[in-house]
Amino acid sequence: LVIRFRNQHGLASQVHQRLRHSHYSEWPTLQAFALEQHLSPSTFRRKLGREGCSYQEIKDEVRRALAFEWLRQSKANISEIAEQLGFQESSAFHRAFKKWTGESPGRYRARFRVRSE
Repeated sequence: LVIRFRNQHGLASQVHQRLRHSHYSEWPTLQAFALEQHLSPSTFRRKLGREGCSYQEIKDEVRRALAFEWLRQSKANISEIAEQLGFQESSAFHRAFKKWTGESPGRYRARFRVRSE
């Protein structure tokens, strides 16, 4: 994330910050975000593309980063975290997390709990 969003004033960085600091249910659609930026959706996509990413990739990166953070630092159970991240079912979160890391959210959390004790 540090390398991708190095340009702190770039559109990708603005999108990342906006999503990072809002609840998933408040994340705007691509069209709504484009309108907020006074851009057409196609221009918005093109500008993000020039920065090497897409709106969906940024959303996925933010979800992943929040999942890691919340599993390490939060006392919320895994199904609550899945819901906060916008997963319709906790099983979908488990599958996504396993795809990202190769391990279950519970195992990931347990690894960090052992280190901090």
